[in-house]
Amino acid sequence: MPPSNFLVSPRTLVFVSHQAKTLFIRRSPQKRLWPNRYNGLGGFVQPGETLLEAAQRELLEESGIAAPVQLRGLLSIAEKQPTHPVLVALFTAQVAQPDVIASDEGSLHWLDWRTLPEDQLVPDLPRLLTYLENQGPAEAKVVFFARYWYDQSNQLQITFNPSH
Repeated sequence: MPPSNFLVSPRTLVFVSHQAKTLFIRRSPQKRLWPNRYNGLGGFVQPGETLLEAAQRELLEESGIAAPVQLRGLLSIAEKQPTHPVLVALFTAQVAQPDVIASDEGSLHWLDWRTLPEDQLVPDLPRLLTYLENQGPAEAKVVFFARYWYDQSNQLQITFNPSH
């Protein structure tokens, strides 16, 4: 049984595709975690919101894109404080037009992530995006589960478990 102060922080992460490119936000230099690195769009779930509503809101706020999103995965992330894990709902979307608006969160870029040096991406993204790509299209309706944690050497570890 978890301790009585066990809290899970729900968040969303959205990867939007247009043709062969993915929309990334280059995190502001002032960000505490991973400044100047590329990440998907997303953020915290607000009180009263569903994961889906939060993903759609974050996508609209950060890019101006109002598009249907598809749940693709749930990521359980063990933080340094084990009583405060993070649960990330990962969504994808496809758009016909690459038009975006500016965001205070960082600059938006349509990129082929396969060509970027790994040190320009948030550390988990090369493995996460490769796994996501190998799951096939969103229409397949396959939701995967992933567990993130840091080993004794403070190295990120990830295990993936498909739902099928």
